[in-house]
Amino acid sequence: MPKKGGVIIAPNHASYLDPIFAGVGSRRLLNYIARENLFSNFLINRMLRTVGAFPIKRNFHDLGAVKEAIKRLKSGKPVLIFPEATRTHDGALQPVKGGISFLAHSANVPVVPVYIKGSFEVWPRGAKKIKWAPISVYFGEPIYFNGTSDNYQAFADSIMENIAKLAATTS
Repeated sequence: MPKKGGVIIAPNHASYLDPIFAGVGSRRLLNYIARENLFSNFLINRMLRTVGAFPIKRNFHDLGAVKEAIKRLKSGKPVLIFPEATRTHDGALQPVKGGISFLAHSANVPVVPVYIKGSFEVWPRGAKKIKWAPISVYFGEPIYFNGTSDNYQAFADSIMENIAKLAATTS
């Protein structure tokens, strides 16, 4: 991961704990894009904002959240965004959304693909209890968007391909 400057951290998403695992695995203090309803509880809202999280409305073109992400990236901060946009149901990588490419292009920052291994076993979607399992976080090489808006989906797909390559090398 670049030691300074704006960068998008792009991990797979298998568990509620993924932001924590990615943050602990990072050498830099991350900023997080988190779904808006997580901010509805006063205590959780305070905790999330304390660790640099900001809300985004899901299934909606949230221009305010996009502007906030670009502002943080351009000011040299790393911002974590899950390219899959939601947690997996079965532990497998999911299709990616093109919004991550728009952010990389607009802020002119690299994207670091990240593979979090084991988080699905610790706390999968729908589980009532957290289990003990080993967790590993693998950071890939930064990749750069060098295209136009016509290439957003292709670049987003390449991010997921890089995450899949990280996953394959850890098996």
